[in-house]
Amino acid sequence: GRDATAGRKTIHCWDKDRDNLSRFLYSLWKVRRLVANVPTYTIFDDHDVSDDWNLNQEWCLRTLGKPLGRRTVRNALLAYAVFQGWGNTPRQFEKAMDGEALLAATEAWSRSAGDDQDAESAIAAHLGLPKTDPHTGLPRLVEDKTVYILNRSEKALRWHYTVRSACHEVIVLDTRTWRGYPTDGKPTDPPMLMSPTAFAQQLEATLSQADLSDTAAKDESDYRTFVVAPTNVFGMRVLDWIQQWHLDQRKTFTADVGDSWNFHDRALAMLLTTLFRYRRKIVVLSGDIHYSSAIHVDYQDLTTKVYSSLVQFTSSAVKNEETLTRILHTRLKDFLLGERSRQWVGWHSPPDMMERTQNPLDRVPDWHIHMRWLKRRRAESVQLNHDLSDLLPSKERRKRFNLSWLKFWRARWLQEGQEVVGVNNIALIYFDANSDAEGKGRSSEQPDGTLTPTVRQSHYWFSPWMPTQVVCSRFE
Repeated sequence: GRDATAGRKTIHCWDKDRDNLSRFLYSLWKVRRLVANVPTYTIFDDHDVSDDWNLNQEWCLRTLGKPLGRRTVRNALLAYAVFQGWGNTPRQFEKAMDGEALLAATEAWSRSAGDDQDAESAIAAHLGLPKTDPHTGLPRLVEDKTVYILNRSEKALRWHYTVRSACHEVIVLDTRTWRGYPTDGKPTDPPMLMSPTAFAQQLEATLSQADLSDTAAKDESDYRTFVVAPTNVFGMRVLDWIQQWHLDQRKTFTADVGDSWNFHDRALAMLLTTLFRYRRKIVVLSGDIHYSSAIHVDYQDLTTKVYSSLVQFTSSAVKNEETLTRILHTRLKDFLLGERSRQWVGWHSPPDMMERTQNPLDRVPDWHIHMRWLKRRRAESVQLNHDLSDLLPSKERRKRFNLSWLKFWRARWLQEGQEVVGVNNIALIYFDANSDAEGKGRSSEQPDGTLTPTVRQSHYWFSPWMPTQVVCSRFE
C-alpha cells in the first residue's frame, strides 16, 4: 500500500484508475439490467479474451505456448461458451452433442476445484484450443492449403452461426479462431482473417443453403442479407498508412497490424467474390475500431456484366472513445485528410485484387469495385422523457460543465464532421422501402418503376455542445 501511494506520478495513476473503476461501478448495474432484458446475439473479438488475441502467428506461439496464456484463453472462451455461445447456437448443446460434453466436463472440473486433468483437457478440446507439441510446449499448426491454422480437435465447437427468417439472414463470422498464418513469411506477417477452410464452412456452405438465384423461391429485392464482420472489410486510408508504417518498423502489436482485411489482398478478394457469387445486395455490420462510419461499394463482374452492391456500417464504440477518434469526429478530418473514392480490380482464380492506378495491368481483370464513404447527416436533438444526466456520475457531470469554457472545441460547427462518429455512441439499423434518400416519405422511383429501399444507420450520442443532451446523426 505504501508503494502504491508514493510519488506524484504514482499517485496520479492511482487516482485515475480509481476514478475509472468508480465510473464503471456506477453504471454496471444499468448495463446488466439492459442486457438481461434485451435478446442479444454476439460474437467475440480480441478484448473478450486478451489484447491482440490470435493477431498473428507470433502471438499464438508466444501466448499459447505458456500455461498462463493457455489458461487465460481457456477461461475466457469457456465463459463465452456458457453465457453467450450456448444461446447463439443451442443445437450444439443438445443431448449427445459436443456442447453437452463441454458442460459435463465443466461441471466435473468445477467439482474438483480445478484438479481434474481429464476434464480440463476435454474443456480445452471442445473450446478449440490447439494441441501442443510435447517436446516444445508450443501450439501445433497444420497446413490449410496456402496457410497454417491452429491444430484443433474435431470435437471443437463452432463459434460462427447464422440466424434466418422469411425476409432476412444474419451471417456472423468468426475471424479470430480460424485465421490463416502465412507459410512463407515472418511470424508477425498479417494473416488471412479466415482460412480457406473457414471460407468453406462459414460462407460457402452458409450462402449455398439459401441460394437466392432462384427468384421464384424468394424475392431477392425484399430479402436482407447481413454479414457481421468483427473487423472492418474496408477502413480509413490514413489509418492504413499508420498500420503500414508500423508493419515496416516491425511493430505489429502497437497498431494491431493484422486485424484488417485489406492487409491481405487475396483474403479480401476471396471474401468479396464469395459474397457476390451468391448475393446481390449485402449489408456488413462491423465494429472494433473505436469510430462509426458508413461505406458503399459497387461491384461489377466484367464477364457477366452483373452489378452488385455492399454497404458497410460500422458502429464503435459504446464506451471507448479516445483522443484520436474525437479528432476524427470533427471537421478537421474532413478538411485535412478527407476520404476519397477508391477503385480496385480483381481476379477470380486465383483470388487476388489490386488498387487501380494509372499503371497498365498484366492481365485482364474479372471484376471491378468502386468504394466511397457516405456522409454523416447533421445531428438532430432527441427528445427523451428521462433525464439522462443521472447516467453520469456526479463528478463526471461537474467535469463536463466545468469544461464548457472550451467553446472552440465544443462548437457545433467544428463537431459536425461528415465522415465519422468518433464519440461514444449506440447505433440502430433501419430499412424503409417507401422513402427517398432524404427520409421524407417520398418514393425513390427507378426508371423501371420500382422503389429503391433506403437503409440507414442512426447513431445516438451525447452532444459536446450540450453535455447532457442526446443527439442523433445518421448515414443513409
